[in-house]
Amino acid sequence: MTSGAATSELEREYRRPVELNRSRDRFPHTVSHELRTPLTSILSCVAPLGDPRTPRPAAGSR
Repeated sequence: MTSGAATSELEREYRRPVELNRSRDRFPHTVSHELRTPLTSILSCVAPLGDPRTPRPAAGSR
């Protein structure tokens, strides 16, 4: 193996765990964002249902 090839191989071996580490760190952030965005909309629509001051329809009416 030449010196240039050995250096290139070492760089690849170094980069792989670094890239995996970055991916591992980004994953929770991405999942959190992807879940939080739709859940915020759902919670803002559902929140008045849990508020005791929200008027309720009369029994039997639709």
